Amino acid sequence: GGRRQCSGGAICGAYVEGVKAAAESMDSAAGVLFSVEEQKRAEIDRWWKLMSKRAVLYARVSGDDANNSTSSLNGQLDMCRARVAERGYIVVAELAENEVSGARLDAPELGRALDMARAGQFDVLVARELDRLSRSLAKQLLVEEELRRAGVTVEYVLGEYPDTPEGNLNKNIKAGVAEYER
Repeated sequence: GGRRQCSGGAICGAYVEGVKAAAESMDSAAGVLFSVEEQKRAEIDRWWKLMSKRAVLYARVSGDDANNSTSSLNGQLDMCRARVAERGYIVVAELAENEVSGARLDAPELGRALDMARAGQFDVLVARELDRLSRSLAKQLLVEEELRRAGVTVEYVLGEYPDTPEGNLNKNIKAGVAEYER
């Protein structure tokens, strides 16, 4: 029993071509099915990432506002925790600066947040309000740009600044006022 020899010429050739076409069709179908499964997995991954952003909470106090209940580190972090819970984010770190000027470019915990952003460890930085991140317009712009380049968005519990010309203008005015009040 072994292989059957084909002696029918054109009929045999047609049979072989038909088998080849069927095999290619099956491979193609398997590739499509695999591709569909891959697409489903990718879609689930995209959905999961949207639904569960990784958040870093950032709080900062300078010496004069450390004892105020809403300005204290705990008060700020509580507000940030409430925001991320409301939005369904996953907290990956809580970073707090005690008695650090908002104009200081080398704030250690903010530097840590920037390092984490560059490493792709989180998606959104949440701070109570704009002046907690910075009391200098130049620093504000630098920090937010560096975070943006790393794919990280910034959200403020007290203040919505849409990524529009008007939203950016309002945010920059607020940052200028925060610098003036320093």
